[in-house]
Amino acid sequence: MEFRTVGDLGVKIQRADIVALDTQRIVQSVNKSGKVGPCEDFYTFACEGWLRDNPIVSGAARNSYSLEMRERVEAGMTSFVEAETTGSNDGEATYNMTVVKKLVNFVRGCEQKESIADVGMGPLKRVLADLGLRNWPSVRASEPAVEVVAGLVARDLGESTVFSVSYGPDLANNSRNIITVDQPVLSIRRGHLLGNVRNLEAYRNIVKQAMSLIKPNEQLDGLAGDVMNLVHRIARSTKTLKERMKIGSHFLRERLDSLQGKTRWHWAKFLNTVFHGIVKVHDKDYVRVKTPFYVGHISRILNTVSSATVFNYVGFRVVLTLSPLLSDADAGDVARLRLRRRFESRGEAAGRQRVCLHLAEDAMPLVALHVYAVVFNKLHAPSVEKVIYTVESIRYFMKAFVEQAHWMEQSSKLAAKYKLKTMNVNIFYPLWIMDTQNLEKIYATTTVNRKEIAESYYLLRRATMQRYWSKFSKEQAEPEWQGSVFDIDCTYDCEANSLYIPMGLFSEPILHSEVSAIFSVARPGARIAHAMLAAIDKRGFLYTISSTYRKWWTEETHYRYAQVLSCFMDQYKGIVDRKLHLRAFRQTVHDMDIDGQRFSLASVDKFTVDQLFFISYAMGFCEEQKEEFLRKEILHGTTSPAKYRVNLPFSNMASFAEAFNCREDSPMNRTLRCTFW
Repeated sequence: MEFRTVGDLGVKIQRADIVALDTQRIVQSVNKSGKVGPCEDFYTFACEGWLRDNPIVSGAARNSYSLEMRERVEAGMTSFVEAETTGSNDGEATYNMTVVKKLVNFVRGCEQKESIADVGMGPLKRVLADLGLRNWPSVRASEPAVEVVAGLVARDLGESTVFSVSYGPDLANNSRNIITVDQPVLSIRRGHLLGNVRNLEAYRNIVKQAMSLIKPNEQLDGLAGDVMNLVHRIARSTKTLKERMKIGSHFLRERLDSLQGKTRWHWAKFLNTVFHGIVKVHDKDYVRVKTPFYVGHISRILNTVSSATVFNYVGFRVVLTLSPLLSDADAGDVARLRLRRRFESRGEAAGRQRVCLHLAEDAMPLVALHVYAVVFNKLHAPSVEKVIYTVESIRYFMKAFVEQAHWMEQSSKLAAKYKLKTMNVNIFYPLWIMDTQNLEKIYATTTVNRKEIAESYYLLRRATMQRYWSKFSKEQAEPEWQGSVFDIDCTYDCEANSLYIPMGLFSEPILHSEVSAIFSVARPGARIAHAMLAAIDKRGFLYTISSTYRKWWTEETHYRYAQVLSCFMDQYKGIVDRKLHLRAFRQTVHDMDIDGQRFSLASVDKFTVDQLFFISYAMGFCEEQKEEFLRKEILHGTTSPAKYRVNLPFSNMASFAEAFNCREDSPMNRTLRCTFW
C-alpha cells in the first residue's frame, strides 16, 4: 500500500496494514450522515460513527475511547497469563516459584471462585489477627491500641483509613526527609453519601454484612451504624480534587506535640507503627500537614468518637479490601462496593478475569509492570524513540509559547522555561524493572496458595509495602515510579518536577508504524502536553525548580492569569495545550519530509493533514455517558464533558477555522476568542 499523493510526492511504508487500520478508524468514526458539519459541532462530526458503533453495555455508566485503550492493556496482560504455565495445579503453596509465575498463579487462584467458597473465612481471620484485629468487631476498645492497628494496616496493607501518610524530601530543606499527613482515600464515594439517606442505610447494611463474616450470630446493627456514621463524617471532612484545586495547596509544618494537643488520637503511636524500622518519631519533630482543613476537622471528630468505633471502622476497611477474594455468597455486596469505584463505568463488562488482573496488580504492581513491559516490547519495540521525539517536540514548542504568553511577566517566563528544560521525563517504566532478580528479592519470602487467595494477596501486598517503605530508610528518599500499569494518562509530580508517561498511553497499534506515528502527536500528545503544562500553570506555580515549596509567579503574573481565567470560565485547562501541540504535529510532518498541503491518506484523501490532526485528536475524547454518571462528573469531577473539551478549545483557534473553512460567527469560529499564548 502507498499513500495517495498529488504531484511527485510518494511515501512507501512497511507496515501498510497498520496505516490501513488508522484510516479505517477515521472513516468509521467521522460523521457519515452529513447532518452535522465540522463547523457546527466538531465533536459530534468526529465521533458520531464511534458513538454509533460503541453503545454503552448493559449495566455500565459509560463507554469511551479511553476505556478501549485500557482494555488493550488488559488484553495484553490476559494473553500473557493464558500462555504462561504455573507448574503445580493442586492449588497448594509453591515455595520455589518465580515472581512471574506467582502473579500468574494469583490470577488463576482468584478466578477459581468455587475454591474460594470452600475455604471459608479462615484466611480472612488470619489476616485480621496479623493486623491486630483478632477481636474485630468489638463493642469496646482493646489492645493493641487503635492507632497501632491503623498504623499496621497502612504499613502492611497500604490502606489509609483515618489519615494518609507518606515520607519524602522536605520542601523547605531538600537535604532532609519529612513525614507528610494527608486525608485518606475514601472507601465510598463522597458524592454517594452526602445528603443521601437511602445510600447511608444501604451502606450500613453492607458494613453489617462485613462484620457478619466474622461474627455471624451476634447483633451488629448498632456497631454497623456507628461505623457508617464515622464513614459519613470522614467523607464530609474531605475535599474533592476539584475543591482542592480551587482553594489551592496550603501545606503547614507543625510540630507533633502541637498536633497532639488538638486530639486524643495518639500521633506518636500511629506514626511510629507506620515508620517502624525507618525513622523514630518524637514529639518535637515536625510533620508536613498537606490538608490542614481535613486534619483539623477529623481531629475534633476523633475526640467525640469511641476508640471501639474507630477500631471497627479500620477492620471494616481491611475486610472491604479483601472482599473480592472472599465467597460471593457471603461477601458479595461488600465486594461490589469495593469494586464499584474502579469498575462502575463498565457494568457487566467487569468480568472476573478483569477484576483478578487488577487485584494482581494491586498485590504485585512492579511484577505487573514487568509483565506488560515484556508484552509491550514484543509489539512496539521502536516506540520509545517516537515517544521521546513527541515529548521533546512538545517541550520545545511549550518553551517557545511561554515566551509569547501575554499573561506571564518576564521573570516568571524565565523560571517557567528553566523548569521545562530541567523536567525529568520517565517513559514507560524504570529500566531495572526488566531485571527479574531484583523482583525476586522483593517477593522471595512469599507464597501463593490458590486455595487461600485472600491471605496470599495480603502476603504479596505486605512484601510490596515493605519494599516501598524500605526505600525511605536511606538519608534521601528515592522518587517512586508513579501510577498503574493500566494508566493511560500521564502523571506530573510537582515536587520532583517529573513527568511519567505510561505504556498504556501508546497501546494503540496504529501509533507504531513509520508514517502514522504523526498521529501520536494528536492523541497521546494531547495528554503529554496537558501533564507537562502542570509544571508552569496554577498546578505547579507553588514549586520552584529546586522543588522548594514557594511561589515563583510574580504578583503581576497572578493578576494577568486571573484575567485569562475569567475568559475561559475555569475551563482553560482544556484549551491551553492545543495550540502548541498542533505546532508540534506540523513539525513532525515537516521532519518526515511530508508536504502538509499535498499529503493525504488513502480512503480519507478528502482531508488535509491539519484536518486529520483535529479529527485524530477529537477521536481520543469520544465517549458516551449515562445522564446520572454525567451529572456526578459535572458536580464532583475535575474535567469538563468531552464534547466541551473538544469544541471549546477548537472554537477559539483560528487555525481550526482555517483548516475547515468555517465562516465567521459559526459555532466553531468565534469572533471573540480567549487566548492563553
